[in-house]
Amino acid sequence: MTAFPLDRQRNARFLFSSDRQICREAFVYANDITKSRLYRARKLVSNESFGNLQHGLAGAKGTSALKKPQIEGVLRFLVEYGSLHGLPVPTVQGTGTGLPNVYLPTKLAKVELWEGYEVLQSVSFLSTLPPCLPHHTDQAGAIYFKSPLGVHIFGLVDESNSRVYYIFMNELNCIDLDGKYSHGPNSVLSMLDFFLKQSDNGERNLCIYADNCTGQNKNRFTMGCLAHLIKTGRYDTIEIHFLPPGHTKFSPYAFFGLLKRIFRRFSIDRPDEMKTEIATKAASSHTFDKDDEPEWIWKDINTFAEDRYESVPGINGSYHFKLHRDEERGVILRHCAKEGGPTTEVLMEAAKNKTSIVRTRKLVRQAPVKVLETGGFSATRAKELLKQLLEYVTYNKQDEWRKFITTNAPAPPSVAVPKRRTAPAPPNPPMPRPSLQPSVPAPPKRQRKK
Repeated sequence: MTAFPLDRQRNARFLFSSDRQICREAFVYANDITKSRLYRARKLVSNESFGNLQHGLAGAKGTSALKKPQIEGVLRFLVEYGSLHGLPVPTVQGTGTGLPNVYLPTKLAKVELWEGYEVLQSVSFLSTLPPCLPHHTDQAGAIYFKSPLGVHIFGLVDESNSRVYYIFMNELNCIDLDGKYSHGPNSVLSMLDFFLKQSDNGERNLCIYADNCTGQNKNRFTMGCLAHLIKTGRYDTIEIHFLPPGHTKFSPYAFFGLLKRIFRRFSIDRPDEMKTEIATKAASSHTFDKDDEPEWIWKDINTFAEDRYESVPGINGSYHFKLHRDEERGVILRHCAKEGGPTTEVLMEAAKNKTSIVRTRKLVRQAPVKVLETGGFSATRAKELLKQLLEYVTYNKQDEWRKFITTNAPAPPSVAVPKRRTAPAPPNPPMPRPSLQPSVPAPPKRQRKK
């Protein structure tokens, strides 16, 4: 028998013949192992799974280990800092990339350099006009006058790693009946909150870039939602910048252009096919579908933020907003029309201002954010999609389209069958009372002469 341990080689080996017994103490001392290791090795031999011993935590990730996006962010910061303040070596030092080494300046220690690194999550989002289904490359002209199924796409770009996220929804799973409120503040803020939860890597600062649309993005409900994120401790500071009129294109436009390019070259009949085509054709992208994400819920943020947070005076004339928390005054918002210009300060928490006793009492009684339900198809819309658009669906996919519409269509209302009217039964004739007099035979009838 060969001595243990098995994880490393030893120059000296102790051999024992099988006919000679040796005590456990001597074997452990001779092989310089512990008793627990001897027991584990004996168990491996008895189970015929004899091999190299492996640590129990092999392959497990530590709780304090950095995630991949955090590591990429640190490397990007070092590259940018080195390009600005570093000193490149004139000759290549044998690196695998073929690039010269860059020496960082010695005026800052490693700790001071790390303090200058700010963990920041930068996000840009935009909603696009809904494409219509069914869609074909050889689209017939008559469908232009119909009302096809609308698929709403919400695009977010993580500027930290240049990755785009497409969020798909259609008339079936939007807010209210037939997707009536698919582009309101509740819809946009619910999707933004869902994305921030999915991409959370421990960032404490958030920077958002959005289009200057007052109905969807720049309103008091968006500012109240961001103030609530700071109040609950999810972020320390939040900046949101709206693009001014006449702005140039920014990153979501490029990714939506790629999406339209794919959409124009392929025939798509159902919403699930569109998600599959985008996921396979668009590089550096990730797709979310409302039906496949149970954590994605619609929230009534308008009602939630209206009584909790103040409105922002002069919001339409400003394009740069920054929120942070003060221990005494609560969440504070500062906004300005031009970056670096004069700012206006607003206390966002309504209870801190004490502007209205009624509002404070209502705030105490108010329940948490309300979850909104999807409306689905109405009976009229389901009938329209089934009868008017079925002929424009690909022939071999018409059964799937019919099944998709009929499965999600509301059940027809039950019609009560009226009862058949019948004439009332005549009353029973009165029964003759029995007479006490003897009965007299009736006279015979007179026969007619022939």
